Amino acid sequence: MKITIPEVTIRLPQATAVLSHWKWGVLAAVALVLMLSTVGPAPDAAANPGPGFDGMYLNVTSGGDCNSSPKPTKCDVLVGSSFTLSVGVNEFPAPGYWSFSSTVYYSGVTPKPAAAAVEVVWPDHNGYPWNSYGIAGRARHTASADFPSTYKGNIVEVTFNCPATPTSVSLDLYGELYVSEFDYYDSSDQLSINCVSLPEINITKLSATAPQPVPGSCFDVWDGGNTSVLFSVCDNDFQATFPESDPLCAVDGTPECEDADLANGSIQVAVEPGSYGVVEGKPPVNHTPDASKQPCAAAGGSKCDLAFTNVVIDAPSPWFPWDTTGDNAVSALDIFDVLAHFNETRP
Repeated sequence: MKITIPEVTIRLPQATAVLSHWKWGVLAAVALVLMLSTVGPAPDAAANPGPGFDGMYLNVTSGGDCNSSPKPTKCDVLVGSSFTLSVGVNEFPAPGYWSFSSTVYYSGVTPKPAAAAVEVVWPDHNGYPWNSYGIAGRARHTASADFPSTYKGNIVEVTFNCPATPTSVSLDLYGELYVSEFDYYDSSDQLSINCVSLPEINITKLSATAPQPVPGSCFDVWDGGNTSVLFSVCDNDFQATFPESDPLCAVDGTPECEDADLANGSIQVAVEPGSYGVVEGKPPVNHTPDASKQPCAAAGGSKCDLAFTNVVIDAPSPWFPWDTTGDNAVSALDIFDVLAHFNETRP
């Protein structure tokens, strides 16, 4: 919305003689009343943010997973972590804007204030930016330039922290772009922040001929486009050189992809948010592999539950608890494999 403060011009007839001081006072008072009744006060962001001019917007430029860019409507951020919230400029009338003012209304997340010279990243400002967190729940910034700026992009960047427990909050922006001494355009935007836990891939290994889970399986986790294997994880990590290390597998701060589920035939592994494909990569000799590659959307703290079913080749033969190699017998290799995990909180 464009707001213009008009200039009032008073014209006197040429035939008018010199006016007395009291007549000048009356004219000045009338002019002041006309100006105030025409313009009124600047809009209050808290009371009337309105749709406004689509010139300024909110975005998360680091630490989050957003549904679009550069003007998302929601972003996912891991609980307990920080993210960078930016105020950006998307459009403005010619020939450009001389200054800006922005106020971000927040709750449920905690800002980490820095100096104005750090948070105001508008490259065209004249070296005198200003910021304030004096009013709880408001982050305010302003800066001016010595020439009309045509810069589009981030002009403010503020760091916030998500709480340690999952929550969803709304951040609201009220901004002003000044295009002259008397004209400015106001903008508003809203962004939802979802503070979420790490998503998990849960795999249940079933037998087509018996109700009990089938242990000892390994699975390859592919990227969403099924172009490459990101990492592998095995039931209780009992299989040879598995699991492989991969930065996308984030469990307990260790570099390995560990199976967090102690139950035989059940795998639980935490991953970074994203889309994956899961396929059985190393089936034991006791059953036929399930070659299906199942899609897994693990985003926004969601849990992806997959079930793989195999046909047991030697159904009457029992699964030995210490049969880690899947050869239907307990050998020295099995014993050494189990002892290697002795005294661990999980095998």
